[in-house]
Amino acid sequence: MMPISPSPDHPITRSPSNSPPSGTVTFLFTDIEGSTRLWERDAGVMWRALDRHNAILGEAISAHGGYHFKTIGDAFQAAFARAGDAVAACVAAQRALEAEPWSETGPLRVRMALHCGAAEPSPNGDYLAPSLNRLARLLATGYGSQVLLSTALREVVGEHLPAGVSAISLGKHRLRDLLAAEEVWQLVIPGLPATFPPLKSLEGHPTNLPRQATDLIGRDQDVAAVRELLGEAATRLVTLTGPGGVGKTRLALAAAAESLEAFPDGVFFVALAGIEDATLLLPEIAAVLGVREGGGLSLEASVLAYFGEKRLLLVLDNLEQLRPFQDAAAVVAGLLEATPAVRVLATSRAPLRIRAEREWLVAPLATPAAGAAMRGDADVASLAANPAVALFVERARAARPAWTLTPANAVEVAEIARRLDGLPLAIELAAARIRVLMPADILRRLGDALDLLAVRSGDRPDRQQTLRAAIAWSHDLLRADDRAAFRRLGVFSGGFTLEAAEAVFAETPDPRVDALDAIATLVEQSLVRSEEDADFASRYRMLETVRAFAQEELASCGEDAELRTAHARWAESFARDSDEHVLGPDSGEWLSRYEREHDNFRAALGWAIDHDPNDLGLRATESLWRFWELHGHYAEGRSWLTRALAAAEGASQKLRALALDGFGSIAWRQGDLLAAALAYEESLATWRASGERRSAGGTLSNLGTVRELQGDYETAQVLQEEALAIAREIGDPLRVAQALNNLALVVWNKGDTTRATALMEESVAIKRRAGNRVGTAVTLSNLAMLADEAGDAERAIRYMEEALAIDRELGNPDGIAHSLGNLASMISPTGDLKQAAALDAEALELRRDLGDQLSIVYSFDGIGATAARAGLPDAGTRLFGAAERLRDELGAPIPPSDRHRYDTGVALSRAVMADAAFFQAWAAGRALNVDEAIAEALHIAREIANTEAPPD
Repeated sequence: MMPISPSPDHPITRSPSNSPPSGTVTFLFTDIEGSTRLWERDAGVMWRALDRHNAILGEAISAHGGYHFKTIGDAFQAAFARAGDAVAACVAAQRALEAEPWSETGPLRVRMALHCGAAEPSPNGDYLAPSLNRLARLLATGYGSQVLLSTALREVVGEHLPAGVSAISLGKHRLRDLLAAEEVWQLVIPGLPATFPPLKSLEGHPTNLPRQATDLIGRDQDVAAVRELLGEAATRLVTLTGPGGVGKTRLALAAAAESLEAFPDGVFFVALAGIEDATLLLPEIAAVLGVREGGGLSLEASVLAYFGEKRLLLVLDNLEQLRPFQDAAAVVAGLLEATPAVRVLATSRAPLRIRAEREWLVAPLATPAAGAAMRGDADVASLAANPAVALFVERARAARPAWTLTPANAVEVAEIARRLDGLPLAIELAAARIRVLMPADILRRLGDALDLLAVRSGDRPDRQQTLRAAIAWSHDLLRADDRAAFRRLGVFSGGFTLEAAEAVFAETPDPRVDALDAIATLVEQSLVRSEEDADFASRYRMLETVRAFAQEELASCGEDAELRTAHARWAESFARDSDEHVLGPDSGEWLSRYEREHDNFRAALGWAIDHDPNDLGLRATESLWRFWELHGHYAEGRSWLTRALAAAEGASQKLRALALDGFGSIAWRQGDLLAAALAYEESLATWRASGERRSAGGTLSNLGTVRELQGDYETAQVLQEEALAIAREIGDPLRVAQALNNLALVVWNKGDTTRATALMEESVAIKRRAGNRVGTAVTLSNLAMLADEAGDAERAIRYMEEALAIDRELGNPDGIAHSLGNLASMISPTGDLKQAAALDAEALELRRDLGDQLSIVYSFDGIGATAARAGLPDAGTRLFGAAERLRDELGAPIPPSDRHRYDTGVALSRAVMADAAFFQAWAAGRALNVDEAIAEALHIAREIANTEAPPD
């Protein structure tokens, strides 16, 4: 796009012979690729080229019946009554542009995009249809000489294409308006370029920005301003402030989507509406980024290590929900201080008051002036351009497609927008009523609600009171059973499924309320939002301002305690029933379901621990430990388990033992082997006293693994042998398989590789039959290392590649890292150091993000050995020193099964270094903290992986 406006000597004129079309209109947008560079190089030459460009496009548009209604810089905007004419104009223009010599500038490459939709011209001949926003986003994905078509345009034009011209599908793409993915088409014009790079859509950027159901209206200037603020070097944090319902979240999403190219390492949205505790801010950020903690490494350190030098934008939505607010602000300040290239875009009702913050007050939409007369279509078209009115019209037409803005109803619509102070959420709630009420009826009923509020408040209501009145008015128009459903749905945090709502409703005072019918009604009235989750299933949620009103209603009806208890029972039941699936063939899908309900779990646990600590509180907490473990929420899981165990002084010993088993597993993952052992021992004592053989077997196996990690192999074998005997006794195949695997590790470390291999083979066979994919990958990886130790490299690599394939299929980062690291240790001794280093680097990055220090030690060992083989003994020795320090801190000695590989790696460096240099490098490695050692290890591995092989 040209950076300057045309001068008076180069006027912009519309097509003189064609009138603006109306109804279903096809729009054409164009612009010159790379024009900024051409203007900066020689503006005089570019003016002459622009004259010729304008003539070519103007002639093509006019000759095919188009109406050229606007030029912005070097970008043309035109309207056509027929889609086929618009396509023909594009073909003619591209051919003429290609044939032009462009002797002074070189070829001008013009990208073009076509879209169609309902539109009416304004009195001055301009268009303000929502479809133009979609078209602008489509154009932005393309390249010079490319002509793109929307799905709507492709369907309308059908086979009526110019001779020889065809249209090819480029697949489905999400555009930066964040609406649903849409198939994009490209014209193939004979003699012109037909192959272009991938479209610049959201699919080409690392982002999780959620899909939006509707277009953003009336915020173009705000989006541009926020983008500009984010681009300022001195600005690290942009906070969008304003009252609830003003559209902060939607504006933040739009600005973030438009800023994707400025942040090559990603733009990530963190929804905070479902949580209130400021201590959960960092875990929420980590969960979105896929960063996990473990092995004693703090979650903050893991997140900061992930950020590193990345140029990344975090969108933190609804920060004002967090309490204490100053603690949330401190977390953001800490992240920004430690990460020089990260930016934060936050939404909050108040600024954070931290350094390098820029506040942007989000104002309500502009409303029409009072008293405007509507004498005809021209006045209506002018009113329709007002942002608040445009939003009402768009949402009303979505609710009732046949409805239109006319001189007969325009005055009432304008007054509705004014009475609602231009607040988008309030306008949407009012527009949804167009299904059953005319604008005059809406205005009268809404006006009564607002007037009543003004009387109660003693003055004209402020914007927050206006929004509450709009919600209350919409709520009061519901039927009694729908009002009951509305307030009961307020117990859900972070959204809900139909099944969850039905389960909670079944325990309520009036179980006859039909969840499906009620939710359908509430969605129609915009009180509940319908979304599609990652599995393409329906999910529902309330905006926080609406949910707060629902919770007030729940409390005022005296149902709060009963509904919150029902919600906690649903959460406990969901976790209990799902637990068996997380280790089965569909584990990835079930863990994703758990993650989507995380905010609900938090709300349920907080209520249950406070109000029923000895039963529901401890049961619900205990039921979730496997989710916390498998998804890496170690610190949060340990915090909940600690809180629940402390509160449950009167709980049954069996229930406490179950919770202690979960606590032990989480502590083990964190590298706190002492705490894990103490928890398992207390639990085991309970199971032995009660004669619970099944439960005792699981705890014995876990305690045995902890003792193995601590180097007490004799005790570990005794515990694992007993666990295996119990598993066989009770006939539980998966427990047998787990005990076999764990016993094999112990006897392997004691030197009996023959028995270890036999035990592992029996274990993997059982896991395959049971469809336990996670466990199969673990045991295959162990078998691979045993085969490698026995010198059977072919079998070892085959096992490891199968394990890696399973882990990648499941999206299991812990398993992927384990398999990559083991594969690297097999390859490194063969001399393929580049591949080994690349595998080790990928494994260490995953382990760093997981925060699993026990595994990070193995990466240091592996990269250290590869560095020694690559002629970098000093670097390798430093990593061995760093690994030793970390082992000492964790209380985890080198297992005998790893001793040979470790000793070989150290010996490679020791053999070529003088004593003083060796011990100096070792000491330097021990002086590194974990983050410093990880950074050095990654640098070394990447340097080896990218080194050119020496010539023969």
